[in-house]
Amino acid sequence: MVVDDIYERARRADYDKTEPETLRQLVDSAIKIGDEIKGDYVRLRQLTDEALELLRREDLLKSKEFVYGELLGLSSKTASASDGSFQSVGGVDGYWYVPISAALVVFRRGIRNAPEVKVGANIQRINEREHPNLGATMERLMLYAEAKILREWARDCPEDIIHFMDGPVMDPPRPMEKRYIADRAETIKWCLDKNIFVLGCVKKLLGNFLMEHLAGILRDSEKKRLSQFASDAYLIYHVFTKASMQGGMTLYTKPLEVSDKNPAYKQYKDEGLTVYFMYFQREPRSKPFRVEIPVKAGTKVDDEKLGEETAATLAAWSYPGYDLPIPIIIAHDKCNIRKGCAEVLYSEIITRAASSDPFDNLVRTKLGTEVM
Repeated sequence: MVVDDIYERARRADYDKTEPETLRQLVDSAIKIGDEIKGDYVRLRQLTDEALELLRREDLLKSKEFVYGELLGLSSKTASASDGSFQSVGGVDGYWYVPISAALVVFRRGIRNAPEVKVGANIQRINEREHPNLGATMERLMLYAEAKILREWARDCPEDIIHFMDGPVMDPPRPMEKRYIADRAETIKWCLDKNIFVLGCVKKLLGNFLMEHLAGILRDSEKKRLSQFASDAYLIYHVFTKASMQGGMTLYTKPLEVSDKNPAYKQYKDEGLTVYFMYFQREPRSKPFRVEIPVKAGTKVDDEKLGEETAATLAAWSYPGYDLPIPIIIAHDKCNIRKGCAEVLYSEIITRAASSDPFDNLVRTKLGTEVM
């Protein structure tokens, strides 16, 4: 019996054990929700043509067929990428053990040559009594590790290169302590002073960056119609898919400055950075993602040129079958800490901490941290 069959039987057994009246009401609810979702698909599919026309009318949607020759110069440049990762295990008696890593990948001689990889990793012990918001604390530690490896690279790297960030330039996408924002913004400005083309690539299309812009320029009737797309993700997935069916070109939206309503952006703007965003899709089968492009405050930007340069750079450093540029994929893979790895490390910590005194081990057993 294959594993999928075993899981299906286990799920069906749990389903059959559910109290009949509870199960009947849940099934009725599931049918109702399924019908509602089906109706949403139909309605949004019918709206897609209108949304596509609106984006074209406002000159926001771009398409281009890049040829190998015009991308060769970009793919031959030095390019780098950075990313960070963390996992958490433990939690017994209020202590958590958090493996944290950050990776830097550098292609010194273009995409066709093997990259250099630098990784920094350690395990942090966190007392949840001192840090009740564990998720935010773990994320902050990872962000500092990632910022450190990027800061060292910004100090030592050559000029006129490309740097990809796995995630947003405005990281995290919520208010953060001022010292971190100041240090991160300063690091990015160091890169910009060296004429480094910095691109933050965000796979999850959270937020309403484009919808907020459209709300400020469309007629009320158009805004009302477009508001049926719940977020940028719904709008972009529908519009890009429709546009791809009309021709297999690279698609992207014109770069726009992030709205001042965005609380994370205000922090970076106060530190002297202007951040633009655009959406990009390499080919019809690729998933679109958001790109954040920082420039120093006061820099005059030609949005048409910036959009085409960004799209060409992303296209040059992407492979068919992958959504994100190759340096980001490698950086993510090199720093990624999987749950199983964290659990093995935790087991090693507990085993190393074993005491020869039975009293100590009995206490630890009661705490749920017995030596395995």
